[in-house]
Amino acid sequence: MKPAPISEGNKKKVYLITNNKSGNILENELKNMDFISEVRKGSPNVINQMNESFLSLFDCFIYDLCDCGFCTNHEKPNEIEQYIKNDGGSFLVTHDQWDFHANSNINTPLNLLGFEYNEKFPLLRSNKARVCLTHELFNSYYDLTNVGLMNIATTHQSQHKIIENENNKTRTLMQLEIDKSTNLKHDYLVVNELGCGRTAYWAAGHSNTISEDEKKLLKNIVAWLTKYKK
Repeated sequence: MKPAPISEGNKKKVYLITNNKSGNILENELKNMDFISEVRKGSPNVINQMNESFLSLFDCFIYDLCDCGFCTNHEKPNEIEQYIKNDGGSFLVTHDQWDFHANSNINTPLNLLGFEYNEKFPLLRSNKARVCLTHELFNSYYDLTNVGLMNIATTHQSQHKIIENENNKTRTLMQLEIDKSTNLKHDYLVVNELGCGRTAYWAAGHSNTISEDEKKLLKNIVAWLTKYKK
């Protein structure tokens, strides 16, 4: 039996911020998601055009894969925060995008992920990630509830640490499987809820590609961020 068609009212609009250096990997995946009605894309220059009226046009803003990130200042962090908290919007921030700084003059709203900058975090690479916390995201589209260890494109956690605050709703759902002995947790997938909206940090991007397993995970991440209902 074929699944029931998704109503237009349940379809989502997303905006992909990209410099196209990673090809069309995320764009193609997004366009093949049956619960997305529109995928618009633009260069990193769009970041500082993110006023209230522009942000409100989309359910989710997604950063493309890009090692070392775009290194772009965010001149409108308050507008982004209001879009998430009050409008129920969402952001998916990939590897190095908000927490890799080529110089100290780069400002990003890292706090919206529940993070603060940690320049000295050891950049240990891995091609496996394991689930460390049960969460509804793993059943938001595909049933990934039985995935213990996932094959991923080689990556590492970027330079951040979770803010230690009792009001911080940030949760680490997946960690990198690190061969080297370390007392630190190396984040791979972290989610946060702010007011009516949601954010996610996904460590994919160091290799400028993603695995087949990560393609399924991406669909679940976007479904959870946009509150898609199956």
